[in-house]
Amino acid sequence: MSKSIVYVGVDVGKEELLVAVAGRRPRSFRHHGHGMRGMLRWLGGVAGDQVLQVCMEATGIYSRRLANRLIREPEVRVSIINPAQIKAYRQVLLNRTKTDSVDAEIILAYATSQHPPVWQPCSAVLEELTALVKQGDRMRRLLVHSRNRREHDDGDPRVVRQSERALQRCLQEELKRIEGAIDRLYRSDDALSEQVTLLRTIPGVGNKSASQILTYGGVALQKRGNRELTAHAGLAPQHHLSGKSVRGRSRLNKQGSRRLRTVLYMPTLVATRCNPVIKAFYERLQQRGKAKKLALIACMRKLLIMCRAILRTKTPFNPKLALT
Repeated sequence: MSKSIVYVGVDVGKEELLVAVAGRRPRSFRHHGHGMRGMLRWLGGVAGDQVLQVCMEATGIYSRRLANRLIREPEVRVSIINPAQIKAYRQVLLNRTKTDSVDAEIILAYATSQHPPVWQPCSAVLEELTALVKQGDRMRRLLVHSRNRREHDDGDPRVVRQSERALQRCLQEELKRIEGAIDRLYRSDDALSEQVTLLRTIPGVGNKSASQILTYGGVALQKRGNRELTAHAGLAPQHHLSGKSVRGRSRLNKQGSRRLRTVLYMPTLVATRCNPVIKAFYERLQQRGKAKKLALIACMRKLLIMCRAILRTKTPFNPKLALT
C-alpha cells in the first residue's frame, strides 16, 4: 500500500528558509547545516509515517543546495518549480501580498493542487561539467567586455591600459585552464565522452557547443519529450488567435532557458549551410515565405530535437535517417 504524501512549500533565501505545511503557521529556519537539520526534524514530526514532498522555486544555487541535501533523506521527495508557474498561480489566486511566508504558502497551495513532478538530480559528472562550462562562459563574457573596453581606451592613462591588457592575459589563461579541465573530464568519464562524440557527429555542432548543449539542456535533454524540451528551451511558438476578430502575430514564447537558446544559435546558423537536413529544412521554410528569423528559430528547434534523438538512441548523425 502506497503511503500518502504531505506537501511542503519552502521559500528559499540566501540565509533563511520559510517552510509552510497545511494546517500550521509557516516556520523559519536558517539556511545552513544546523538549520536544515532542524527543519527536517520538524517536518519528520509533522509527517509521521507519510512521505514528504518538499516543493520550492528554482532559485539557482540556493534551491539546488537545499534540494541536494533533502534527497539524501529516505522518505523525502523534492520538486523544483519554475518561478513563472508560481507567479501565474499567485495571479490566479488574486494575491497581492508579497512576503516570504506568503510565498511559502502559495508554493504549498500550488503543489497541493498541481502535484508537480519529482525533481531528478543530474549525475555527479554532469554537475561538474555544468560548473566548468558556466565558468568558461563567464570568462568569455568578461573577455568580450574587456576587449570592447580596450577599443575605446585611447584617452585613458597608460596605467589603465596596462591594467586592461594584464586582465585580458589573466582571463585568457584562466579560460585555457577551464577548457583543459573540461577535456580531462571528457577523458575520465566514458558516458560523457560518448555523449560529446555523438553530438559532434551533427554538422554544425563542435566540441564547445556539445558541452554547452549538455550543460544547459540538463536532464530535460534526455528525460523529456519533444514538446516539453522545446518549451524548456523557450522555443515554443505562442499564438494569439481568438474567434474571427483576433488574428495576432505568432511569436516566440521565451519562458524557458535563455542560455540554451543562446548556445543553439551559432550551431544552427552553421548548420543551415553545412548540415544537409537543417539546410533543406531552412530553404523549404524560406520558399514558403517564412522570414529568415522565424525560419532560423524553427531550425533551432529541429536541431535541439535532433540532439535529443541522437543521445537517446546513441546513434551517430545519419542524414538518411533524419530525413525520414
